[in-house]
Amino acid sequence: MVNSYAAYQRANAAIENPRALEYRLLGMVTAAMIDAEKKDSMEGQKARIEAVLWNKQIWDHLLLDLVHEENRLPKETRTALVNVGVWVSREVRSVLDKTTDCQALIEINQIIMQGLKTATTEPAPAVSAAPVDPTSIGKTSISS
Repeated sequence: MVNSYAAYQRANAAIENPRALEYRLLGMVTAAMIDAEKKDSMEGQKARIEAVLWNKQIWDHLLLDLVHEENRLPKETRTALVNVGVWVSREVRSVLDKTTDCQALIEINQIIMQGLKTATTEPAPAVSAAPVDPTSIGKTSISS
């Protein structure tokens, strides 16, 4: 398993937009979870455990950044993302307990990645959006 903190520090030390780094890390861990879900039996279980623990490490570091006093995101956005991070921790526990699969974690990462990608290519909109309820992920489709 990749030591995500060391990877995060090395990549962060390079000249890279923090949002681009976060996007890339979430993409890598999301791909690992998708691959793990495709594997059978013990190989799949081991890969799933490694992927969700890596996902938790990334989210733990994102949470540290979100609560840091120098974070420039609006307070409401930080609060919403901290709530998502707390949900991620609980969902990781459910995956480790084998009560659910990685699908909801994959979906939430993809949603966050869409926001990061938009934020790196265009200025943030001036309207405020309602926070996403992470418990609804995987239960409804975007088109409904």
